[in-house]
Amino acid sequence: MSLYDRTYGTDWDDLDRESVIARAFALGVDEALGNPNPEERERLVETMGSAYDRSVVDLAYQEGLKKASNRTPTGETDERSVWRDLVDGDSDDPVDVPPDPTEGGRTSLPSALSSIEALERKAEDSRDSLQRPEFLDG
Repeated sequence: MSLYDRTYGTDWDDLDRESVIARAFALGVDEALGNPNPEERERLVETMGSAYDRSVVDLAYQEGLKKASNRTPTGETDERSVWRDLVDGDSDDPVDVPPDPTEGGRTSLPSALSSIEALERKAEDSRDSLQRPEFLDG
């Protein structure tokens, strides 16, 4: 029995978004440890209603696979310690779950869309917009 099966089991009917994402990450870790379960992965992806959520589940799975592959059990590190570090939460390397945009999950704009100084209005003099821009005087 794999660590995924022992921790989560596969006998479920309905899961919330966060549970699906956590399971997908754990499934990726378990596959990197030599226990693939493509049927469970497909079930997890199918529970999500939108294409965005399905892609998030796939990303969580890939992230678990990548992080566990970087910590492949060798010598003093066994499967349980890799699982414990990545899945059970003893790691300093948490899974980043993007917010659900359909639920207003985003709390701020991405840095690429943050305010641009050239577009901000200056209150000190309303005639500034009529003057020649400083960068053209250079």
